[in-house]
Amino acid sequence: MTLTQSGRWVRRGGRITLFPADDGGMQGELGGPLSTNAAIHPRIDVHAQYALVRMSKADAAWRAAALGMLGAVKANQLGIYKVDQQVPALRAKTLGGWWNVIPKGQNAAVFLDPAQPLAQMPLIVFRDAVKAAPALLDAALRAAWETYQRLGRCQVPANGPWQADMTPGSTPANLVPRMMCSAGPDSRPVPDQPRRRSPCCRTGPATWLGRPTPGAEICRWCA
Repeated sequence: MTLTQSGRWVRRGGRITLFPADDGGMQGELGGPLSTNAAIHPRIDVHAQYALVRMSKADAAWRAAALGMLGAVKANQLGIYKVDQQVPALRAKTLGGWWNVIPKGQNAAVFLDPAQPLAQMPLIVFRDAVKAAPALLDAALRAAWETYQRLGRCQVPANGPWQADMTPGSTPANLVPRMMCSAGPDSRPVPDQPRRRSPCCRTGPATWLGRPTPGAEICRWCA
């Protein structure tokens, strides 16, 4: 799926505010805990929907992860699927099949397009084996979400995304294809410089509806 439109969301504590691509106004708000209906979306597998609801009813860190994932999906920045479903299975054709996607030892992964890792919508995919194991599924989705949030500090290795020799710890174990990701601050260019279309996260101060909102977290697809 090619990203043909951008989205943006701002998180303040336990609430996610969504904006349309043209920033013409507020698209909607998400607060926790989530109802079952609130988590329904065509780009979220039903087992993942129930997982987001469970996570939103846990402590603040779990709730933030649930709201963040749902906010990213609604802002056209993410899809969450069981790995053998159609969308990830089609993307996995170049890897020999969907069964080759999730690395050994992982129950979920952030699955990028193998040909254009930073130009297509990221997916979070999980194993069929954990769909009915709430503790395993929830933990796997949260771990994948943490990796997703690092994508703004990742780059494709010079000799291709499947480079085997990387500095230990430089690539998250649940990121496919493998990419080098910095653990430090985002070093992307400032907004008025040319950039590739890739996800980035910035931390306030930010402006919302014309007023400064210090400490707000803004996540969006860079133009």
